[in-house]
Amino acid sequence: MTATTPRTLLGAAIPAPSAARFRADELAALATLQDVLDADIAPAAAQADATGRYPTASVAALKRSGILQSGLPAEWGGLGASHRVSLEAQVRIAAADSSVAQIFKVHDELTREIFVYCPDELRPTLSGRIRDGAILGLAVAESGHKVDDPWRTVVTPKPDGGFTVDGEKIYTTGAAEADLIAVWAFNPAAEGAAENFFLGLQLNLTPPDAEESPSTATGTCSASARPIRGR
Repeated sequence: MTATTPRTLLGAAIPAPSAARFRADELAALATLQDVLDADIAPAAAQADATGRYPTASVAALKRSGILQSGLPAEWGGLGASHRVSLEAQVRIAAADSSVAQIFKVHDELTREIFVYCPDELRPTLSGRIRDGAILGLAVAESGHKVDDPWRTVVTPKPDGGFTVDGEKIYTTGAAEADLIAVWAFNPAAEGAAENFFLGLQLNLTPPDAEESPSTATGTCSASARPIRGR
């Protein structure tokens, strides 16, 4: 039986969320999440940690909970939940399995961020994927990269409007079995990029089945991608 509000956690350390701070649909989403955490994710945490592998079964359970759609804007079929919901969900997931919480954190932040600035034509497709349970991973870090250095991972325009992403990342988050991977890269052909490399920064949505897609903590990117942010 699913409760209408999630319970307290860790004694009084994490109180139950109240209607004073959350909408009724947000409370229901958190309660459903807690049921999944208790039934599926928390019991599997020790074994997942011992194997040191991507928590495939736990992430599948997280998808079934519906919480991955919480950060999706309501106009695109999501819950349109507040950041408070994201934080509450992250703490509760972390209490069950901190690895799964980190995977959720990246997905939720990317979902919220991308829908602020992505091209209009991408929104229907991406929102549909997320509503269907797609989870997003992230590839950013590069070896020896300083904040004022151009990315060594570069993108080259393709005739179909997409890009080829080519480079190497030394660390990715949640990308091992992500359905879509957001890869930051540098577009040298972008307007103004020659004078200011920040104008060439581009976030690209990369399918995991692309050739040499970043799929581990370290990964080489050589993949077809759709631009999310960039000129």
